[in-house]
Amino acid sequence: ISEDDDEIVQMIKELLDTKIRPTVQEDGGDIVFM
Repeated sequence: ISEDDDEIVQMIKELLDTKIRPTVQEDGGDIVFM
């Protein structure tokens, strides 16, 4: 999460980090923000 991100973008990234990323990592993958 970057200070330059809008509040909405920060919320989406936080959701991805806490809810989606662990599930993807369990399956052997990862999420990379570009």
